[in-house]
Amino acid sequence: MEKVFVAKCDEYKKEKIKRVIKKGFKVLNFNPKKFKKVLLKPNVLGAYPPERAVTTHPVFVEAVCEIFNGKIYVGDCSGVDHLTKRSLEKSGIKKAAKKCNAKLVNLNKMEHIKIVKKDFKYAKDLLFPKILFDVDLIVNLPKLKTHMLTLLSGGVKNLFGCVPGGQKRKLHAVANTERRFGEMLFEIYNIIKPKITIMDAIIGMEGNGPSAGTPKKTGYILISKNPAALDYVAAKIMGIDPYKIWSTKLIMEGKKVKIIGQFENKKYKMPFIRPRYIPRFISNLIFGRKPAINKRKCKKCMICVKNCPVGAIDENLNFKSNCIECFCCLELCPENAIYIKESKLKKLRFLFRKFV
Repeated sequence: MEKVFVAKCDEYKKEKIKRVIKKGFKVLNFNPKKFKKVLLKPNVLGAYPPERAVTTHPVFVEAVCEIFNGKIYVGDCSGVDHLTKRSLEKSGIKKAAKKCNAKLVNLNKMEHIKIVKKDFKYAKDLLFPKILFDVDLIVNLPKLKTHMLTLLSGGVKNLFGCVPGGQKRKLHAVANTERRFGEMLFEIYNIIKPKITIMDAIIGMEGNGPSAGTPKKTGYILISKNPAALDYVAAKIMGIDPYKIWSTKLIMEGKKVKIIGQFENKKYKMPFIRPRYIPRFISNLIFGRKPAINKRKCKKCMICVKNCPVGAIDENLNFKSNCIECFCCLELCPENAIYIKESKLKKLRFLFRKFV
């Protein structure tokens, strides 16, 4: 039986957040004081201010820091390798770590070790930051957000941020569908397996997450020893079937979830995900969607060009036919200059709502 603690918390007040988390730890029989070396892994997707609701809120990170004893590290690898330092600063997490005397770490710049898993399909031989395996505890701190490829950016998806360097692009290229990406996340989860996950669902993101969506007041903190079980409950809060999220389905199928606490369905606006059981050529005709660039907003930073996993954007910022719809370009664009260009037949989607 996997337990998930859910409690109301409607504002970023440090002492209030600490009270909720301490109560959750007590209910889950989790003792934060026994760990001597702890790594806090927030969601630091990019260089966004806290009010955009793209990253784990700095007050949330600060509150968690103060609950633990011993040596505390706070770090992540942002979606764009060279912007991790800037992302930690702009998100407010650098300042939060400094307040708590925690050591801020850029997981891209730390010593890496290769983890070989010959029986895995995607994460066969990836480099990971050595610190992940040196600390006594990894505290997984995801942000509740929608995601244009996986539907939910939650506890399991947050672990993808532990993959440093250009490996993320390579994984996007090979795990190039919703299902394959979920399978890849399942493998990464089985390598890292954090002992505790605490979700910032005070203000989440709906719509075209994980970066181009809209902040949504949600008012919850979720805690679990199993990040997939936490995602199961997070999906219910959003108002979607948890098993539409492939990583949740793979990890949780056959397991039972005990929800400790109460919550309401917040009816999140979801990004469109292609129906799973329709042939691809029909899906392309009816549900086809491609990224496009708003040239008026674009500042030609070329982040989209450099980070496209399959090189589908040329130097003139035009999209080629080999786009795999991973939407990394939209996710990483700091100017929100990339949008989704829909199929002309999108009006027929209402016929397929029961599949979506």
